[in-house]
Amino acid sequence: MRFFKLFLISVFGLAVVIFLLSLLLPPNAVVERIGVIESPKDTVAAHLTDLRRWKSWYPMFRQDTLFQLQISEPASGVGAWAHWTSKTDVTDTGRLTITGIDDRGMHYHLATRGGQHADGGFEIKSTPDGNGTALHWYVTSHLGYLPWWKFFGFVADRVLGPQMETALNALRADCEHSIVPKQVQPADSAAAPQP
Repeated sequence: MRFFKLFLISVFGLAVVIFLLSLLLPPNAVVERIGVIESPKDTVAAHLTDLRRWKSWYPMFRQDTLFQLQISEPASGVGAWAHWTSKTDVTDTGRLTITGIDDRGMHYHLATRGGQHADGGFEIKSTPDGNGTALHWYVTSHLGYLPWWKFFGFVADRVLGPQMETALNALRADCEHSIVPKQVQPADSAAAPQP
C-alpha cells in the first residue's frame, strides 16, 4: 500500500511538473515556407483567391478519395469557404474560410475537429523582373493551453513543413502551366516597308 501511495503521488507530481512547464511554452506555433513562382503576380493571386483552384494543389483538397469536399458559391473572395468531411470518419472535418484579400496577398482561417484553429496566409509580390512572384506562406496554429497541444509546437515544422513544401511545388506547377504564351502576330505585308 505504501508503494502504491508513493506511485500515485509521483505520477501526480510529474503531471503537475509537465503542466507547469507547458505554461512556459508559447500557445502558438508558426510554420513558414517561401518560394518563387515563374508566373505573374495576377496569375498566382487568381490561384490563391479562388478555392476551386485549390483542388489542384492544396493537400486536403486533393485527397478526393479520403474526403468529401464542399466549396461555397461564390468560391472566391472574402467569406468564401471550403468544408471537408472524411469519408471514413464523419467526425474528421475541417473548414477553411478566406478572411482577407488585398494587393499583398490573402489570409484565411482554418478550423478542424476537436477545436483546433489556425490562421494562415500568403504574402505575394512581383519579382524585380516582373515575370515571377515571390511567395511567403505562413500558418499560425493556435495550440491553446493543454500541455499535449503545446508540445506539438516543437514538431509543428517537421509535421506541417513537408506538406506545405509539397503544396507549394504543386501550386508552382499549376501556376506555371496555366500561363498562356504570347502569340506573335504575323507582320502585315501591306504595312511592311517596300525595298
